[in-house]
Amino acid sequence: MRRFSLIMTLFALCALLALPAAAQDVPNMVSFNGFSFSYESQIGTQLTITSLPAEDTLVEYPGGPQPVQTRYAVSTAAPADGMSDGQPPALTITVFNRADLAAYPASQSQADALMSLLAGRPDLAPMMRLNVPDDIGGVSLPLLPISPGVQEIRARAEYVDFGNFSGVAYITSIGFDVSPILASELRFIFQGISSDGATYVSLVAPLTTALVSDVIPADFDDALFGANMVTEFNSVIETLNAASPSDFSPSLDALTRVVRSINMSAIMPGLTPPQVSSPPPTAEPAPDVIVNNDPSLGGLVGAWTLVDFGAAEPLMLPIDGVPITIEFSGESGLAGTDGCNNYSGAFIYEESTLIFAPLVSTLMACPPSIMELADAYRAALQTVTAYAVMENMLTLTYESGMLRFTKVAP
Repeated sequence: MRRFSLIMTLFALCALLALPAAAQDVPNMVSFNGFSFSYESQIGTQLTITSLPAEDTLVEYPGGPQPVQTRYAVSTAAPADGMSDGQPPALTITVFNRADLAAYPASQSQADALMSLLAGRPDLAPMMRLNVPDDIGGVSLPLLPISPGVQEIRARAEYVDFGNFSGVAYITSIGFDVSPILASELRFIFQGISSDGATYVSLVAPLTTALVSDVIPADFDDALFGANMVTEFNSVIETLNAASPSDFSPSLDALTRVVRSINMSAIMPGLTPPQVSSPPPTAEPAPDVIVNNDPSLGGLVGAWTLVDFGAAEPLMLPIDGVPITIEFSGESGLAGTDGCNNYSGAFIYEESTLIFAPLVSTLMACPPSIMELADAYRAALQTVTAYAVMENMLTLTYESGMLRFTKVAP
């Protein structure tokens, strides 16, 4: 039976500070399971990919339950202790299969609203004007994942068409009470549907700008503000609409480039992690699928160090002092270093068969000799078809040779 290593978290620490200044604007390319996009280092330097299973539709909470989804979070460097510092990602892209939304009425309604909006293309200007207090939270543009708060405002709303996606982009603030809109509460939003209608993509990025205050006055009067809230919010909308893209951090131009880089190609056969769609997760998984059922992952689990690789003598060898490694885990998929950059990804194994999904890699520059070996190593990994474990030796067979590793002592 085929066994999947289901990706839960992938880290791509892009050590771009080691590159010359001119090279820091080169976009970081991300490709996983048919979905791809790029982002610049001004937005973030760490990428985390998380596959979230479908939640029980009977368990309700603010913003939930959530359908199955894949989440790409771009953030700044991780805290030294490896723990979350409580700060939101600099950018989050969430990918849904539209068919999976059917069992989740709140999520399905957002997808339906976006489809309706794109079909009719009504003028978005009325969505950016508040007329009465009930418009605050009573009017909204599509947004997934479901937010527990309400859309207080919408600014710079526009239709966006590119590649095989169409959608709407706007700036909003999600509120929970009667209070001024703060700069740190602004969010850039893109909600898009693929041309075949099968994939829903959401991009959410926190924004800040000096054009909007980030401090509530010490003498703030709830009652007075509530009476003038529509006027106050409309003033913020007008300020945001008149601003330059560079008045925001990150720049709206940089975020727009991320949006326009989004692409959905055909899913690679056999590489999609098992997902529970509709009906939701109370249903039993297909009988021929076992997710991480073997703790040893067929003998792969653990860390391994490369000994050599190639088709014939002379084999390619790691450079002294520059180890090349791979580690297999039931929770994190695979990860390692190619001697220059860290890489990570997902894999499928079945008896002696082994297949890797597209790898995510950091983008550090290294000396040519190291880069040449690293590129050849990663290229070999992507064509691996089989493996064998004998005592402390792991052999991976790829299309033009073999990679040999030794087990790292725990």
